[in-house]
Amino acid sequence: MRQIQTTPKYLQGPGLLKRIGELVENYGKRVFILTGNTALRENGEDIKKSLKERGIGFHFEVFNGETTYKEVERLKGIIASEESEVVIGLGGGKVMDTAKTAGFKSNCNVIMAPTIACSDAPCSSVSVMYSEEGAVVGVEYFPRNPDIVIVDTEVIAKSPTKFLKAGIGDALSTYFDARISYRNAYPNVFGTEVSTTALGLAKLSYEIILRDGLKAVMSNDMKIVSPELESVVEACTYLSGVGFENCGISCSHSIQDALTEIPECHKFLHGEKVTFGTFCVLVMERVSDDELYEFMGLCASMDLPITLKQLGLVEDVKEKIEKVMDIAYQPGEESVYHMPPYATRDSVYAAILLADKLGTEFLNGNI
Repeated sequence: MRQIQTTPKYLQGPGLLKRIGELVENYGKRVFILTGNTALRENGEDIKKSLKERGIGFHFEVFNGETTYKEVERLKGIIASEESEVVIGLGGGKVMDTAKTAGFKSNCNVIMAPTIACSDAPCSSVSVMYSEEGAVVGVEYFPRNPDIVIVDTEVIAKSPTKFLKAGIGDALSTYFDARISYRNAYPNVFGTEVSTTALGLAKLSYEIILRDGLKAVMSNDMKIVSPELESVVEACTYLSGVGFENCGISCSHSIQDALTEIPECHKFLHGEKVTFGTFCVLVMERVSDDELYEFMGLCASMDLPITLKQLGLVEDVKEKIEKVMDIAYQPGEESVYHMPPYATRDSVYAAILLADKLGTEFLNGNI
């Protein structure tokens, strides 16, 4: 069976948060908004004004910083006491995941309003859960995707460019992971076959980034909303979100998880680490030189990492990679991280080190 599932309504454009009242009024008259401090400070007044104009009651709650079950239970209590009908996530990926979890578990309509284009979280029907210390403890799967995703590109353009770059890095993995799942008949997040439609959307996200990625980064640097920024934000938020859910993920994310366990890599964003993981997968797959050079050139143009040094790892590299290989290598169909059939523990280890060497030589102009 093939299944294609996504959010029923995706809205993107400049100034949308200033119109949020009219966009959400059909979903309920009492709104609970989970937000980060920065998102609240920069967008709170516009949102309050718009909701008041439509006669919508609201409660803002500041996120505690981590997507934990304890935080979800705290928020559920407030949602119930406020008699909220709608839960809105306003902020980054962890705000999105926490708002989704609390909202769906409270039987509310769920709306995502990302303020950075950094992850696949806004459109997806899953949330990654963490411990208080920041370790992954589980994944929550919901019966549907968020009811609306509202992406204000004026807000995105004002955010630090490092977040857009990380979103591009995450989106880069979408097509190559999708291709692995499609070729090897791995099931997607929903446990069904990868459809040609989903593969096509994942490929489109990569094609848009190839065409417009660098100009979008420049636009973000200048804090302007260009057509290129619009297309890349759509690729990072919608196409990548639909792509990863409906196609699945692979070893690129396993390598990202392994790198997360290395202290030197802690300060880097998910999308930065998964970029290097995707590069390792291309090396492992022995793709053509043309495709490999295209990927390296694209990443280099936007300062996305293709070496371990770019992720802060410069000392005792082999020993540290070997130490976390049990995290990177999770074989078996039961794993959420699908592996090519020829990817043994040793070959994944070798691919990480070879990718690092190739990336280093490329950046030094030697190949």
